[in-house]
Amino acid sequence: TTVCPGFVQTSMTPMESATPFIMPVEKAAGRIASIIARRRGGVVCFPLPMTLLMSLIARLPDAIVARLIGAGPDKGPRAGADRTMKEPGQ
Repeated sequence: TTVCPGFVQTSMTPMESATPFIMPVEKAAGRIASIIARRRGGVVCFPLPMTLLMSLIARLPDAIVARLIGAGPDKGPRAGADRTMKEPGQ
């Protein structure tokens, strides 16, 4: 089973960054333990609003996501990913 819990409030969670739908560690741990106890395979994501938000963001064009998160076209997480390497001297 793969568990994708979204944001969990711990001492490692950076509070200065956006953490939508953050949940307390006790609640997340209880949900994870319950999911594992069911002994089913697959992927389980929670909370539902975070799952829906990430599903929507994954379907948006990179340029729109970059504008939403405040990154320019060359500052996003996939900046330069589609550029080809050129040989020196070209």
